[in-house]
Amino acid sequence: GNSRPEKGQRVMRIRWWWWYFGVMAVLAGGIGLHWKAETDAHSHLQKGHAAYNDKRWAESIPEYTLAIESGRLSRAALTDAYGNRGEAYYMDEDAYRTIPDLTRAIEMAPTDAKGCFNRGDAYLWMRDYDKAIADYTTAIELKPTSSVYYIHRGYAYGASGDLDKAIADYTR
Repeated sequence: GNSRPEKGQRVMRIRWWWWYFGVMAVLAGGIGLHWKAETDAHSHLQKGHAAYNDKRWAESIPEYTLAIESGRLSRAALTDAYGNRGEAYYMDEDAYRTIPDLTRAIEMAPTDAKGCFNRGDAYLWMRDYDKAIADYTTAIELKPTSSVYYIHRGYAYGASGDLDKAIADYTR
């Protein structure tokens, strides 16, 4: 008995192995690309944090943007990236670009008083006192022990002409 497969069977086996190794190579490459994308996203996030912490606001913004646009960040990291990019816009004197980022961060973490406070500062800078007061009030409700939140709301009340409420906040 000849145990050697016929020529047609050998060709089919060779084709099958080529297909199998091709699929495995594609899958391995896809896993590698996924891992690289995750690494790149977190690398941009870390570069954004480093620039932000060094008060290099303009340098942090594109790094946060790349991290956000990667689609590879966890909800917490994405919230952080939006919040920090929003603050960086504000510190770079671009309050109009601050609002959408801080709004997104607040939507993702509605119990974080810092986001409301920071957006209140942006509204205050834009002289939109009613929205600033509303955000400061929310921040105070979330963290009533922060005297800074009362001081900023007091300033917004004073700027809007409501001196009695401004004094009440300043004297808390």
